[in-house]
Amino acid sequence: ERAFVFDAAIFNAEPEPELAVALRVPDSMPGLMALALTSASIGKGLVLKWSNEIPPTPANVFVMLSAESGTGKSVCYKKIAASFLAFERDMQERWRKEVLPQLQGDLRYAEGQLKKLDRKLAKDSTTEQDAERYRAEQKYHLAQKSVLEAKLHEPQLSIQDATVEKLATVMHRSEE
Repeated sequence: ERAFVFDAAIFNAEPEPELAVALRVPDSMPGLMALALTSASIGKGLVLKWSNEIPPTPANVFVMLSAESGTGKSVCYKKIAASFLAFERDMQERWRKEVLPQLQGDLRYAEGQLKKLDRKLAKDSTTEQDAERYRAEQKYHLAQKSVLEAKLHEPQLSIQDATVEKLATVMHRSEE
């Protein structure tokens, strides 16, 4: 379940015309950043259903802003996105304190079960019927382990200064 961030970002996402002048950035930069933040705040959960003939359309957009080094991108973004970034940090901190320990505990349990099953399978006294049952249990715990490992990535709502490869990884982990 993904948090709805809209309230956290929209208050700082309305750029004033003076911001571009004050930060010495192109006029379009704060507006584009505000659009990106508004979209990130809405997230992929909001879908527009136009009619039965037209497939539903996600309300979010992907924005990639590119400008030369030293043009004020980071300073402008930090100014506009202050509350959004604070929300993201709080969300990540909660995940580290509450979700991560549970995932790690569940993962350790699955790994422990797999070790027990390996020992049972290694015994000479294991019957073919027991071995078949142990392998089925192994399959279950291996699947659980894979699911848990896939969830071990901290949630991320935004990304800055990223390569195309890093961006693809973050989007994939966020199921975008």
